[in-house]
This record gives sequence, structure tokens and C-alpha cells, in this order.
Amino acid sequence: FNSYGIVFSSEAGASHLCYNNFMFNILSSGYGVSKNSTYAYLDDTPGASNNRFYFNSIWLYGMDSSLNSSSHSAGIRIISSNTKFDIKNNIVVNSMSFLNQSLGNRSFCLYFPTTIWPSTSSSDFNDFYPDGMNGTIAFFNQSNFISLSSWRLAGNQDINSISLQPLYLCETNLHIRHIGDISPVDNRGIVIPFITKDIEGDIRDQSTPDIGADEFTPQPGAFGFVKRRWNIVSLPLQVNNPDVRVVFPNAMTPFAYEFDNIYVRSDSLKLGKGYWLKFPSDKHVSLVGTPFLTDTVTIKAGWNLVGTLSMPVISMSVVSIPAGIINN
Repeated sequence: FNSYGIVFSSEAGASHLCYNNFMFNILSSGYGVSKNSTYAYLDDTPGASNNRFYFNSIWLYGMDSSLNSSSHSAGIRIISSNTKFDIKNNIVVNSMSFLNQSLGNRSFCLYFPTTIWPSTSSSDFNDFYPDGMNGTIAFFNQSNFISLSSWRLAGNQDINSISLQPLYLCETNLHIRHIGDISPVDNRGIVIPFITKDIEGDIRDQSTPDIGADEFTPQPGAFGFVKRRWNIVSLPLQVNNPDVRVVFPNAMTPFAYEFDNIYVRSDSLKLGKGYWLKFPSDKHVSLVGTPFLTDTVTIKAGWNLVGTLSMPVISMSVVSIPAGIINN
């Protein structure tokens, strides 16, 4: 009936510190009429004197199959008798769904069932992202707050927080995608003086740290996905070494196939060309390099595999030299 990640549960006056954790794949999913509860972080300490929850990354997902109208999930759950706590620099993504669809079947980022927010407690500089039809920012004073703005108005909390997709690498890897994309959690946190490193020991920015357990540095490049077996790929950036084994080290072969009336093996990738390349499984692919936004490529009569630029373009914007020779 219950699935919890990290639990604080001790006597009144206790002081706990929880920071730099990845929490995922936590799910109370059972069938039946009993109430299921899923919490990544549960603060169950009555009268706690100083519980602190900093720089954690959470992603809850999956289906809760209970038929109970009160089954719910929350990234952070604080019991109502806790009168002093601090919640800062955390990412909470809650994508959980529910077989039952009552008003109480919600996926919360923050769950605090008291009627008054304690004056000695605070929540701020977080990224609360409820993802899905059951997603809710917060539960407070017996009310659901769907949007961050409504939660701010009700609780007077999270004034500097955001509600945006943080760009995790995947469900089981909560590092932030830092190549080719700018995550909204970049440099959006507040300094906690005694936390100088992230989950892997990387130095945290002591002016504007990143939200979440992963301190990262954005890099220009490209990020995408390939599927198991054959994919059409190209070189979307100018790179120092275009060797197939360097650009796509997880490919099944050290060569790709380009089309020149027949398929020809190529050990090195060229800008403007498309290639067939085989992979053993679905994978995330990232590539560091210099973007390019315009290109002119040589084509032959008939079909051509043409490479991409660093940004998507509308197919109708592609023009030929001379004009009018594009057949389809």
C-alpha cells in the first residue's frame, strides 16, 4: 500500500539533513480498494526542529492501479505537525497516473496537509513540474493547487521557484541533459554554504548553483535518440573528428552507409550527407561541436540522403540551384 524513498521518522526536536539524491522508480501500484501512497521523500517527524531537504532530484512515474479515491503520490510529503523545515533547490517531476480518477487521485509535487504554513519554515528555488493529467503543484489546507501561481498566492511560498521540464536524461538517469539544450534549472538555485559539491563530487557554483542533485555546465552540441537496429543519421555539427567510431561510439559497426546510386561504406561522416547506421538498442546520443545553420550540398539525379543542419528547418524552405529541379 505504501512506497517511500527517503523517510525521516524520529522524536520531536530532531534535526535531519537530506541532500544530493536521485530518487526514481518509487511506485505503490497495487490493485484493490486499499489506499496507495507513493512518496519520494516523507518527513514524518512530529515537532522537528530543523529538517532540511536540499539539492535533490525526483521523478515519480508509472500507474497506480488502486480503486481507492484517496490514493495519491507526492515528491515531498511533510506531516502537519512538523513546524520547522526548509525545502530548497529540489527538482520534483511527478508523472504518475491513476486507474481510478477521483478528485483525490492526484500526483503532487508538494503535499502538506496542514491549514497554516509554519512561519519558521520555507520552500523556494525549486522546480516543481507535475507532468500529466493528474499533475498538481501542491496540496495545502485541504486544497489542490494546480498551478505554481495559485500555490504562491495560497502559501506565500516558492516565489523564486519554477515549473518547467528540467530535461532529465531519462527515467533512470536524473542527470540533466547538458549538451545541445539549455535546461531551465541551470543557475536557478540559491547557495547553501556548506553544500559545495553535487551528487558526484563536482564543484557547485557558489554564486548561482543549479537546481537539483546534478551540477552541470551546458555545452553547445546536439542531443537525440536512436532506435534499435537501422537509423538514418547525419552530422549536425562541425566536429574535430568525424570518424564514425568517434561520433557514434555505440554503433554496431565502425562504418556507415551513404547512398551514391548504390550503398557505399563510409568510415567518416561529412556535413550535408545522410547515412544508414545500425545500433544494438535504443540509446540517447549526444555530440559536442560547433553549430552551423546554412549549407549547400551537391546532389545527384534521383534519390539523395541529405544531412541535417544544427536546427530543424521546414522542408519547403530548401531550395535548389538552379531553381525548379527538386522533384519531391
